Amino acid sequence: MVAAPPLRRSPEPVRSSSRNLSALGFRSQPKELPRTRLRIEGDVPTWLRGTLLRTGPGTFEAPSRDIEHWFMGLAMLVRLRIGDEPGVAEVSAKHLKSHARERAMRPNPFPRLRALAERIRPFLGERPTTDDGSVNVARIGDAMVAMTETTRRARFDPTTLEALGTLEHRDVLEGHLTTAHPHWDAKRGCHFNYMSRFGPKVVHVAYRMDAGRRHLLRELETDRPAYMHSFGATPNHLIFVEGPPFVQPLKLRFLTADFFSCLTWDGAAGTRIRAVHKDSGAVQTWHLDEPLFTFHTIDGRETGDSLELDLITYPDSSVLQELVLERLRSEGPPKAIGAVRRIRLPSHGPATIDGLDVPGLELPRIDPRRAGDSRMVYGVTNDLPGTFVDGLVKVDRAKGTHTPWRGDGLFPGEPIFVPDPRAASEDEGVVISLVLDGHRERSLFVVLDAKSFTERARIELPLFVPQGFHGEFFAD
Repeated sequence: MVAAPPLRRSPEPVRSSSRNLSALGFRSQPKELPRTRLRIEGDVPTWLRGTLLRTGPGTFEAPSRDIEHWFMGLAMLVRLRIGDEPGVAEVSAKHLKSHARERAMRPNPFPRLRALAERIRPFLGERPTTDDGSVNVARIGDAMVAMTETTRRARFDPTTLEALGTLEHRDVLEGHLTTAHPHWDAKRGCHFNYMSRFGPKVVHVAYRMDAGRRHLLRELETDRPAYMHSFGATPNHLIFVEGPPFVQPLKLRFLTADFFSCLTWDGAAGTRIRAVHKDSGAVQTWHLDEPLFTFHTIDGRETGDSLELDLITYPDSSVLQELVLERLRSEGPPKAIGAVRRIRLPSHGPATIDGLDVPGLELPRIDPRRAGDSRMVYGVTNDLPGTFVDGLVKVDRAKGTHTPWRGDGLFPGEPIFVPDPRAASEDEGVVISLVLDGHRERSLFVVLDAKSFTERARIELPLFVPQGFHGEFFAD
């Protein structure tokens, strides 16, 4: 048996000189953190036992790649192991050794020659597809994967965080873009997702996935493929909100610009919504005159002969251009917090959309056991001028009430809800967030009691982790 590493104590604080303390979250972290035992300050429930895995950009400078946007940073994985030893957690952080990272970090003595080669490569059919999973993590069959919005998934060891190559699917389905937000259906015991395939016929391919094998559910033809970062689900349907940021496939293939410059906004097109039945593949279609842009859905439900979907919307896709690194590091970073709204989709009638009287938020999470009938949503929010994402919020969408959590100079990431396995009510459990401390220039895990939304414990890391995106808690 390998001996446990010694218990690590927190170093002395280091003060930041920047007025925008949240800017630290968009700086590269060249260091890694080996598996390190850290003291838990406070207490966590005895039932909390498992592993939280999280990903996000950790490197924003590379010799052979221009990185100007938050979403384009190279991935760093973070692991929190909790419950093995009272009062102690194990934390590690490691740059994902993807093929994309290997290419980007190669020395580049001839930048002009590289630029020319990048322009020629697509005509030779050689343009590489990134496997740098900086958006989300999931367990697919017996593999743990880090995902981005291409169809290449990077496998990694959930204990050591070592890269294990690319996930190979045992099927013939093909696509070019996809989401890093597959939906797990506990009743059916499978994931659902979609991918966009570009060619003479452009389609969104909806599929179910069992143990890594994908099965075609429905092809949704489209003349103008919408960019969809995620999609919604009810107990029996997948809901695709096809707003008017449209992908330009030829520009995506033949130009070397970043992905978001390959999108075009056409507000006059409105928003098409399509629901696909999870078993039959039957499709229903609606249209909203209002153009919508959304990163994340919250939850969907079925009420009588109607479907409902709660999601976070923006009036247009300009938020994508706001999230460039120069802006995020400035003294006036953007507010990337959308409005919580509800789309109603009757079987016989037009779609409608209404705002909910609750605060705006992003990176929403719910109790996964209540999918299809949830009330509570947990997310990040932003209230203080001159900062980016400066608090967490718990929202009861049925009552319209909310409870905030924030701290001086603290900038939290996605709040992951972990239910108490003995819970009788929806908000019995804890919320875990990886938080950037701008004053001390390090990160910490915060554990909140989900019901009261007050802090129970924190675990201070000896380094800072840049602001990331999504993760998951895997209970033992």
